[in-house]
Amino acid sequence: MEKEERPEILLMGASYLGRDLGPRVAARLSTGMTADCTGLDIDPTTGNLLMTRPAFGGNLMATIECAVLRPQMGTIRQGVFQKLEKDPIRQGLVKNIEVSLQAEDIRTQVIKKVKSTKKPVDITEAKFITSGGRDLGTKENFSLLQDLEMFLVEP
Repeated sequence: MEKEERPEILLMGASYLGRDLGPRVAARLSTGMTADCTGLDIDPTTGNLLMTRPAFGGNLMATIECAVLRPQMGTIRQGVFQKLEKDPIRQGLVKNIEVSLQAEDIRTQVIKKVKSTKKPVDITEAKFITSGGRDLGTKENFSLLQDLEMFLVEP
């Protein structure tokens, strides 16, 4: 694979597609990737991208720097940055790059698509919500949560 462009930074939205595509591109380019960034900055000394994201269940913010490998990659959470006002002085260059893929370039194959047979439930309409985790022990014990419904009385 020939590499015509060598960007310093590659950012993607932390959408369903970006969270799937980002790590694949990073692996193909042999670089790292920081997922779910909520802050971006440039180190004035090195010029490296500083990517901030929640860590340890959101109790701590971690700033990650990809000092050696390129491109520096990250996915960005939706809605964490304010949209800038239009500034006609700022200019960007848009390049259209022609991509030619051969069948041997594609390493994945969709074998089967499975759609959920369950009807979605709108929990905003629920009077009560019960949940369980590992402490229930086995998947059969989750039926205990369903049995709770008969004891729940609306106030």
